[in-house]
Amino acid sequence: MSEKIRIYELDALRFFAALSVVFYHYTYRLVEQSGVQVSLFPELSMVTKFGYLGVNLFFLISGFVILWSAREKKPWAFLNARIVRLYPTFWASMLITLSVLALLDSNAFSFSLIDILKNMTMLSGYMDTEYVDGVYWTLQVELKFYFIVLLLIIARQIKNIEAWLVLWLAVSYGCYFGYAPGVFKSLIIYPFSAYFIAGATFYLMRADGFNLLRGAIIIGCLYLAIGHSVDQSNSYLLLAADKQQVFVSSIIVAIFFAIFLLISLNKSKLPKNNLMMFLGALTYPLYLIHNSAGKLIYEQLEPFTNKYVAVLTVIAIVLFISSMLVVLVERNLKYKFSRLVEQTNKTLFEKNRRAD
Repeated sequence: MSEKIRIYELDALRFFAALSVVFYHYTYRLVEQSGVQVSLFPELSMVTKFGYLGVNLFFLISGFVILWSAREKKPWAFLNARIVRLYPTFWASMLITLSVLALLDSNAFSFSLIDILKNMTMLSGYMDTEYVDGVYWTLQVELKFYFIVLLLIIARQIKNIEAWLVLWLAVSYGCYFGYAPGVFKSLIIYPFSAYFIAGATFYLMRADGFNLLRGAIIIGCLYLAIGHSVDQSNSYLLLAADKQQVFVSSIIVAIFFAIFLLISLNKSKLPKNNLMMFLGALTYPLYLIHNSAGKLIYEQLEPFTNKYVAVLTVIAIVLFISSMLVVLVERNLKYKFSRLVEQTNKTLFEKNRRAD
């Protein structure tokens, strides 16, 4: 499948996933009262409390898209594409979050210059350093996946990707049933590995067609993902999840897989849509800036207006800022940064080749 082809369903899913997380944070986990987290929007939270599953959908999308971009790419080209895609927008978004925290809640601003520099690497979680924004934990998960794919490219194993996906899934089941050593959980991105494996397999279906092995991998991933959703419900819901909530979360996960099955079999086809492309581009900066900064802005607005007006205003603000980041960073600075990174990688590559 040519990289020039664009699947607009993925843009729609990205935006849906980002909005799901936004509404989860804004209408379900917004404040804490008397030591117990209380939703300010009980009417909405009956639905939006499942918005945390938007992160799982992001990982499914990532599995599909990253394998797509990795095919036929040299290691330095893949690395360049990932660095350019992630870091400029991340740095700009973090600067915005830090600015909002400093301006609106200077008493809570506890980040030193060293903390900020560590956060800029996206690896602060491995450096015993607090995240500037709690949502950054997902970036470390993504980086692990990129590193796994990069190793496969270096080892020229992308052509054997199905065998590696089967092995990855088998080790994931070992972790699920407690047979694999604990260190494997971090190395193989368990328990989210099922989403990356499934996404990659769905891409293979889309690019090369369906076969029994790919179907079996998807079924294995779905079982593992639903099994994990039970534990995940207890972690992300304010109160211990009941059977109905666990059932609903499992159904949502199954719907994600069903949608990707339709996409992979080319049974779903959205026409070219520039607005959808733009909304898809919005998702990364929106995800990065909405949480800490958005909640703080809400706290400043809420005493002066209706809570619904306040939350809609915050959503409008973060969407506007995200749009500016797309225009100013994604579409402008990114390309200058890309040339710098590409030139640096080529220079290092040439030095290594001469050394050999």
